[in-house]
Amino acid sequence: MDADAAAIEQVIGYRPSGSLPSLTYRSNIKAWRFHASTAPLEVKSTPLQPGSFSGFDESECYILLHIYRRTDDRAPSRPSSASAAPTPPPMTAGSMSTLASSSGQLLSPRGLAAPFSGYDDSGPYPFEQHGSSDAPLAHDLYIWNGKRAQALTKAVALTKCFELERALINDEVGAIHYLHRGMGGALQPAAFAADYVFSKGGDTNHLLATLAEHAGSHAIQCSSLLACMLPSLAVREPLIACLMATDGHG
Repeated sequence: MDADAAAIEQVIGYRPSGSLPSLTYRSNIKAWRFHASTAPLEVKSTPLQPGSFSGFDESECYILLHIYRRTDDRAPSRPSSASAAPTPPPMTAGSMSTLASSSGQLLSPRGLAAPFSGYDDSGPYPFEQHGSSDAPLAHDLYIWNGKRAQALTKAVALTKCFELERALINDEVGAIHYLHRGMGGALQPAAFAADYVFSKGGDTNHLLATLAEHAGSHAIQCSSLLACMLPSLAVREPLIACLMATDGHG
């Protein structure tokens, strides 16, 4: 995750400048919470900061963007100093298993089970049509709705999710590579133990299951709720991503 997470509006409108930062992690996760304010009919969005996250709220909605490298043979560069890879701060939920349990209790199961949309719905990115020497990327976009979230909160989160997806699928300049590498800022290593065990027949948190399968050369098929609901939109063969645990997560 980004050590200093940006507002969702900044990510939607992001335009890269300068040289591309070095590649440190295979995955980057950005997340935002949507919650009611004290003013009537107003919903605010706040980026989730890795150092202060204390758990989910069943009255809120969450957008999560997972950007990751697709199957390739490139080895990412390792952080060379403490400033490049800060020590993860203590967090309330110290394991994926605990996080999965709390999300299952507080959030709607439909959003947890599959991405709302992803690379297999919209790829390739426009800039890829012109060729690119950078490590190929993909993304999954999730909406996690609290079980007691108000309809207005859900509507605002959904609108922002569409805006973010539109920015990703219309990326003409490779901005996603900069988003994947922290937009030039520091990255925060994951502070969760990879102890999430899931069964294919039971309730599954798709994002955590994907991260938990980042081991060895195990191939992971990308999928999304949109592709499942509207098969005609999935004009490409399912993308197979090989995610390596040794690459780490940012």
